[in-house]
Amino acid sequence: MNGKNDFYDDKRVVAPMNIEGTPWYVKSRLGKEKDTGAFIGENEELKGKDLFRLMSYSVFAGLSVAMVFIAAFFLFIVFALNVWFK
Repeated sequence: MNGKNDFYDDKRVVAPMNIEGTPWYVKSRLGKEKDTGAFIGENEELKGKDLFRLMSYSVFAGLSVAMVFIAAFFLFIVFALNVWFK
C-alpha cells in the first residue's frame, strides 16, 4: 500500500449485504439458513372474485382517504367563513 489508489482486500466483512429478498441473495452453503417461503413473483395469480375483491377494497381505501381530506378542507372553509373572517 504505497499510493493513494492502492486497494487491498483482506476479505473482512464490515456490513453483510446478503439480505433475503434482494436479487443478489445467496443462501448459505453451510445450510444454516432455511427457505422461508415464496418471494415476490412466485405467488399465485389472482383471478375472478378474489381479484375483484382486492380491487374494490383498494378503491374503497383510496376513496376513504380522499373523503377525509375533502372533509378537512370543507371544515376549514366553514371555519374561515364563520369565525376567521367575521
